[in-house]
Parts: sequence; structure tokens; C-alpha cells
Amino acid sequence: MNSLKLNYLKQTELFSNNLLNWYENNARILPWRKNTDPYTVWVSEIMLQQTQVKTVNFYFIRFMQAFPKIEDFANSSEDNYLKLWEGLGYYSRVRNMHKTAKIIVDQFAGKFPNNYDDLLKLPGIGPYTAAAIASICFNQALPAIDGNLMRIFSRLNCYPQDIKLNKTKQEAFQFFEKLIDVNKPGEFNQALMDLGSSICLAKTEPLCKTCPIQNFCLAYQDDVINLFPKRSSIKKRKIEKRTIFLIHHDHKILLGKRPHYGLLANLYEFPNIKGHLSQGQTIKIIRKTGFNPIRIKELEPSKHIFSHLEWQMIAYEIWTDEFSNSNVKNILEDNSRDFSGQDKKTKKASSFNLNERDDAYLTLNQDCFLSCLEDIKNKWSIPSAFNFYKEYLL
Repeated sequence: MNSLKLNYLKQTELFSNNLLNWYENNARILPWRKNTDPYTVWVSEIMLQQTQVKTVNFYFIRFMQAFPKIEDFANSSEDNYLKLWEGLGYYSRVRNMHKTAKIIVDQFAGKFPNNYDDLLKLPGIGPYTAAAIASICFNQALPAIDGNLMRIFSRLNCYPQDIKLNKTKQEAFQFFEKLIDVNKPGEFNQALMDLGSSICLAKTEPLCKTCPIQNFCLAYQDDVINLFPKRSSIKKRKIEKRTIFLIHHDHKILLGKRPHYGLLANLYEFPNIKGHLSQGQTIKIIRKTGFNPIRIKELEPSKHIFSHLEWQMIAYEIWTDEFSNSNVKNILEDNSRDFSGQDKKTKKASSFNLNERDDAYLTLNQDCFLSCLEDIKNKWSIPSAFNFYKEYLL
């Protein structure tokens, strides 16, 4: 073996040893690290996508209490698991989780595939999650490339290109694949994750002087740490104005179910329309739905930021008396008695599309119903976009 190769191997071993020794003394104590059960690791990794660890702790513990085994989750109703996910956002994640849970129970006897390639075939499991499960649970030497590893890779190498490019991710994978400890790949990946969350920070000054791999970092050596990682300019979010209606009737609140496609699919919401309406416009629209408004109160404005969109919301709380439209009354009272959150394929849909103007409409349809506050709190999954007004009611 030539001296150059020997030196490279020594440097690789030193990098891994420094990192793992640091991790042994500084690893975060997290509820999903109590074991390396694939179900536990999988649930935590999906929750951690686009969500901070401090937020996930509560949700993870509650989810595992509700579904201690993957069979419990696979047999759960959509309303049940969506309610447990309420507030985490990106609801397609938990829907894909449920699909995967059913596949594992039905096709794999409740056991996760034990290799990267088979894990990748499951709904909602991409390269990062597959590598995390394969390394932590099955000891496969594969780097799990997430935002933390991308940031560390960029700074270690003074990498000049956008870290969001697929090419960059591939180069990061190849870089860490050469460094990963084949005997402790799970610990290696988790050490880098913890390093990125506690030392090689994204939004505040990195704590380079306490970093166990500072001697390998070109950005630190050249004192240009704040120039990395490189990112392309962020697209401006689209601004959308909306008016929210908190409609009281018979000591209950009107809710609707969003369509099964698109933004916030299949979740529950307070009736709302595009645009900012005046009190007069609001009263007119509520009357057209078949309600008889007797009191209205303007609430504080609120906003919610999605990844690509910002809702700027105003809201009205409306108290109503007897229905003026018996058809709407029958539908809402029927739904209040037996609404289960499932699609009512056996019933004929009846919609009331009420155009106030071209860009504003309020729809009361077969999935609108009156709910008590207790069910709003404990049963129906209402997205965090409406949290400000939900908390106001509760």
C-alpha cells in the first residue's frame, strides 16, 4: 500500500474517531433512540422531515402511545391518525406512512425490509429515510443525506455550488460514503445529524471552536465559514387573502371538509373564501347559505406561511338563528348526527355555490356539519393554518 493511500486511510479513521467520540459524550437524548426498532426509527424520521426536533418529541410520544405496533397504525382510521398529526403539517407524509404500514403488515408480516433498495420502494420513503433506517437498524454503511449533512459537507469542502442541486447531493453522498464507519454506520449518521443541529448551525453563528472535526474543515481553516453553504435565491411566496367564518349555530360551530386533492386535502376547516370581505359582504354571504345571522364580530387578523404560499387572513365570528333554507338545515342536522369523517358515497351530494364575486365563493356541501367544541379539540384534524382562530374558540 503506498504512503498516499495509507495517509488517506489514517485521515479517514481520524475523522470518524473524532466524530464518534464526540457523539458518545454529546448525543442528544431523544425518545426514538431508546432502541433501533425499524418502526420506531421510521416514525421519527418521517416526523423530523421539515420539522424541528423540539416539536417532534411530543408528537412522537403521543403517536407511539396510540400506535405502539405497526399493526395498530395500519388498522387506524384516517381521522384518527390525521388528528394525531395535527400541527405537524405536510399531511401527505402521514398518509404515505399509513400506506406503507398496510403494505408492511399485509405483505411483509409486519417486518420492515432490511435493505436500502427494498425500503426505497415503500410509499413516502426516499433516499434519506431509507439510508437512515438501513444504517441505524440494519447496520448498512450508507450516509443519510439530510440538511445537516449537506451543510457540513459544504463547509468541510468550501463547496461552491448550490446545496439544493441533485448533483450536490450526489457528491455529498460519495464524500460521506468514503468516511462512514462501516462498523457503526448508524452512530456515524446520527453523530453528523447532532453536529449539524448543535454545532455546525444553519441560522446562527456556528460553534466551530468546539467542533470535533474542525481540522478537516476548509471553511474553518480559511475563516470563511459564514459563506457556506451556497443557496440559490428563494422564490417569493404567493400572497393570498382569505376571509374566515366562525359560524355559531345551536351551541355548535360549522366545519367543512376540504377536497381529497390539493392543499390540506381531506382535512377539516372553518368555512372561508378568497379575498377580504367587509362585515356587510359577510352578512350577505352568510344569509345566502341559509343561515340567519343575528350578531357578527370582527376578529384579529392572522397569517399562515406555507412553503410556497402565504395566507393573510381576516375573520368574523357569526352567531345565527333559525335556518332560512330547509334543504341546508336537513343536510347539516343529518351530518351533525352521524358524520363520521368518511366519504359519503351512499348519499347524493348537494352543493350550494354562492358567488359573491368572481374570486370569492363559499361552498356548503355534503361534507359540511356542525361540531361541538370538544370534538374540534379532540376529534377533527384542523390544519395549523387555522390555529389562531381554533385557539380563540377553545
